Amino acid sequence: MVTSRDSLGGLVAREGAQRVHLDRMSTGEAHRLITELLGDRCGTEPEATEQLIERCARLPLALRLAAERIREHPHDLAALVAELADEQARLDLLDSGDDPDTSVRAVFYSSCRGLAPEAARLFRLFGVHPGRDIDVYGLTALTGGGDLRTTRRLLDTLKRANLVDETADRRYVLHDLLATYAAELANTTDTPAERTAALARLLDYYLRTTAQAVRFIAPNEINEVGPPVTAAPDLSTYDSALRWLDAERANLVRAAEAAAQDLPARTTSLARVLSWYFDVGMYLDEAKQLQGKALDTAREHGDLVAEGIALRTFGLVHLCAHRLSEAEQCFEESLALHEKAGAPIYQATTLNHLGALCGFAGRAEDGIRHLSRSAGLFLEHDQRLMAQWPLTTLGQLHLRQAQPERALPHLQRAFAIADGHDYPPGRFKTSYALAGAYRDIGRYRDALDCAHRALDIARCSRFPVLEVQTMYRLGTIHLRLGDYESALQHHRQALAAARDFSGTQLEAMALNGLAETHAAAGAPAEVIRQHHLDALASATNLGARYEQARAHAGLGDVHERQGEHDKATQHWQQALTTYHDLRAPKPRSFRKRSQTPEGERVLPETRPDAAWWSDQPSRIGGRQRTRRAPRPQTGTVGRCTLAWLDTVASDSRTTTAPPTEPRHRVGVSDLRPDHPPWTDRAGCQNAVRWA
Repeated sequence: MVTSRDSLGGLVAREGAQRVHLDRMSTGEAHRLITELLGDRCGTEPEATEQLIERCARLPLALRLAAERIREHPHDLAALVAELADEQARLDLLDSGDDPDTSVRAVFYSSCRGLAPEAARLFRLFGVHPGRDIDVYGLTALTGGGDLRTTRRLLDTLKRANLVDETADRRYVLHDLLATYAAELANTTDTPAERTAALARLLDYYLRTTAQAVRFIAPNEINEVGPPVTAAPDLSTYDSALRWLDAERANLVRAAEAAAQDLPARTTSLARVLSWYFDVGMYLDEAKQLQGKALDTAREHGDLVAEGIALRTFGLVHLCAHRLSEAEQCFEESLALHEKAGAPIYQATTLNHLGALCGFAGRAEDGIRHLSRSAGLFLEHDQRLMAQWPLTTLGQLHLRQAQPERALPHLQRAFAIADGHDYPPGRFKTSYALAGAYRDIGRYRDALDCAHRALDIARCSRFPVLEVQTMYRLGTIHLRLGDYESALQHHRQALAAARDFSGTQLEAMALNGLAETHAAAGAPAEVIRQHHLDALASATNLGARYEQARAHAGLGDVHERQGEHDKATQHWQQALTTYHDLRAPKPRSFRKRSQTPEGERVLPETRPDAAWWSDQPSRIGGRQRTRRAPRPQTGTVGRCTLAWLDTVASDSRTTTAPPTEPRHRVGVSDLRPDHPPWTDRAGCQNAVRWA
């Protein structure tokens, strides 16, 4: 038997040897080995044991060296794991000390010393690449060559030496210890200028190829950027472009961060191009990570456009976390920077987000003004396709105000634009919004047609969160049709998928949708109550106030059904207060509880009062700010879409016409126990009905 880290192809060819390939240990095998070496200590520190196994890359020699270090020194497992987290010290720790041949570094050296210079250089360049895996095009860019055949030949050499692994999708990866060794060799063998030049070539390739892919999302905005590249993948279709962006997303963020110190222009350029992809897909975790670095770099180098884009991204993060004050402040500062820089397309994009925020906050007039200006800027600069975004948001704003007839022309025009350009993101969003408009008008067949079209687009668009939204909307349409079985099926599917997206209100929406469908179908009160309680917990955790109001309204119904009038009143009052604060139209089912022969008891639909708005940021054109917009808080944001912000109101509302002016109106203050009793006939009837 002959053992080697090399594949020994010559021995197989000459002598007819039978090769037995031994991969790294599985996690289970590595766990059994370390348990044999350390005994009960692994059972007392299970989490540290798992981390130690991964730090040692599941290599038997590394695990044995780590176990020996723990036995010889007064280490606990967690302490050694913490030391191994330092990549520069990792290989030093996995050294026996008394035998130069018994160390992880020595084993890797023995594999590298026989490599040809070109192959050895390619191995070192893996240490320059800031990501975890890479394809042949990225490696070719790193080397500075233009011949993919040469790169593949060198990769074959590294694979035979077991220095690189190839994944099923033809990407190449080094495990953690090999990656550390490659970076160590690059730092000791290549000069800083050579390493920076390699990183610059990689960034140029990423920038040029990203721009080509993002043109399917913002086709009239992204021009050719960066120098030409000699080898690039075929991104001639929407699907191939989105597949490439999805595969490279983590690498693009890490590469841009790595370039910030020595190649700042490439960091801000890549952040600017990626902003369209992150905005449409709402990859807010990655966007926050990248734009945080871009914001610091832009401010240091006076790049107003890049600074504005970063602030707009932070505004979206705040908006999706329901921090409206911080979101508006970021949007305003972004808008001011882009106005100063003379970047009208970026102004228009920020105005679209600002209009959505105003609609969500109940400031319809401000929202319409911002969205009209956004559409005007896009059209003025011959960006007709991009103009469908504010048109769609404007339609959603009218839907949220229970005005589906006013929403319909905007949405139909936006769909015509997106469909004429065969633009999948726009076709989805307009189809999705049209489904809501037709549903609220009562044209249920049209609503189902639009929703199923949106579902088909969502499944092909490579933005999986869109499918969750559409399943939820289909549930609301089937509920209107009285098809409770189909409604429950769609809501359950939406709920199951929504739980894969942390930091979003989709889970609360689906839970409320399930509860309301069960209520309409006459399900037991406890089933309805539990879904609303789960929705309330999820919405409260996220600060999703509209979903909280929906849950309180439904819980009030459950308590009323069980004869618990005081508890019902408490929940209804909390719901009504929240609807008032948000200036959101109440769902018809909730409004009906307060209808009387004399009219409908609703809250005054006036602009937010001074007390409500006292903690909100100033509007555009208001007082000058002296502090910068806050960055988002740490934590997982998850993926979200602006459509959700419009969905939370429109999908839970049932209306067939704009609300009429009631004969009598009372506010939340009128419902407080210490308020003087109503004196007129309609007021008394409302008071009796509320009690």
